[in-house]
Amino acid sequence: MNLIDENIRFINTEEFSPEAKGFLKNKYFTASPKGTFAYREYWDEQTRRCLEGYEVGGVRITGPHYFYLNFCQIKATITTGKTERKVLTFPRFLDMDYHYFNELELARIEGKGMIVAKARRKGFSYKNAAICVHQYSFFRDSTTIIGAFMHEYSQATMYMGLEMLNFVNKFTAWSKRKNPDRRDHVKSRFQEVIEGNTVWSGYNSEMYTLTFKDNFSAAIGKTADLFLFEEAGKWPNLIDSYMVTAPVFRDGDIMTGIPIIFGTGGDMEGGSNDFAEMFYNPEKYWLRSYENVWDEGAVGNTCGMFIDDMWYKPGKITRADGSIAHMVDKDGNSNRPAVEEYLDRERGIIKQSGSRRTWEKYITQSPKTPREAFLRVSSNIFPVIELNKWLGKLETSRKVLDIAMIGDLYWEEDKVKWQPNADLRPVKDFPVKNDDDKEGCVVIWEHPYMTDGGDIPYAYADHGGFGLQ
Repeated sequence: MNLIDENIRFINTEEFSPEAKGFLKNKYFTASPKGTFAYREYWDEQTRRCLEGYEVGGVRITGPHYFYLNFCQIKATITTGKTERKVLTFPRFLDMDYHYFNELELARIEGKGMIVAKARRKGFSYKNAAICVHQYSFFRDSTTIIGAFMHEYSQATMYMGLEMLNFVNKFTAWSKRKNPDRRDHVKSRFQEVIEGNTVWSGYNSEMYTLTFKDNFSAAIGKTADLFLFEEAGKWPNLIDSYMVTAPVFRDGDIMTGIPIIFGTGGDMEGGSNDFAEMFYNPEKYWLRSYENVWDEGAVGNTCGMFIDDMWYKPGKITRADGSIAHMVDKDGNSNRPAVEEYLDRERGIIKQSGSRRTWEKYITQSPKTPREAFLRVSSNIFPVIELNKWLGKLETSRKVLDIAMIGDLYWEEDKVKWQPNADLRPVKDFPVKNDDDKEGCVVIWEHPYMTDGGDIPYAYADHGGFGLQ
């Protein structure tokens, strides 16, 4: 189990982006002519940093993080005068990204995969695209697969990766010829003639997409050093796809590659059951686990990595005491107390003015806890968010199961009676799998309230049981 320290504060974080800063000023990375010793020395050093990481003032960022900050461009919002607009530029340092890239490195070292549930609009599609391009650019003969249930989900990340790859090919020494060179598959190789024979040469790393909608075993027979499972909340056959795909990145009990499973709050549809099962049972699927410090009453249980909506929220807030606080500072530190105050304020407004469905949808997109992210929005009349919290307590507390009474109901004259039967096997784990015992039995946690006269009221309240008020 691993805990992420939310209290780490960073200073002078622009020092992690020296090459990006130089490129924005000069429109090139090095003035040394191509082919010279100085040119080779410069790019050898940059390659080392992209592989081994980069340290400033005793703080180290990982190689992929350094590559992302200095050699990948993204669409980001900048302020020009009094207006804001999106431009193509380098990403800024964020504390959230520091933790994510660090956890990925630790997962690789430990020989585990990653499963991540997150709030919306945190820029992780760009980060994951950069990780794919990093794998392609620095690991000869490597294979990167971007998989999803629907083609458009995997293609969106692939497009971002191809744009980054185009920038790398245009401005760095890591340029590679590609064949094939398609929107869904690129491979760094070329044909040449040696002693009259046409052969393939090159780096031979590749990156491509796979769709699992009509074939959960689409990856069988392939090998991957990096396998990205995109939009896991929209992947109904996620577990089947993952388990069948496992030999692609796993040999026996050894992880030969790394699977990364991703899902976003507000996107939990038909695939949320599988995603939730894997998220709350990471060890079962060879994934890096964390103590669940997010869900109420879940301490002592494990889950995957969770990115709540208190990480990186642009803008500022006038707080209750009248002070103005930026929700993320110039060094990329998230002001989590200020963001939570902002979220609570927005939740209050939306809950009062919007429909129940609008309220629930907002919660899933801006979750504070995994339980909120996995909330399935519905149009029923019941208080889904409140019931979902109670469901979380039931699922994470084994004490509830310990007090369960197992047995049979039977008729005696005109009354229903209860008879304990310890030989029966209740269904305790959800969602129920195809090979589980589904027979079940009657389980009672609390018998109905009974009056002094021996009657059970049709509706009752304030007696600790279920009833109507």
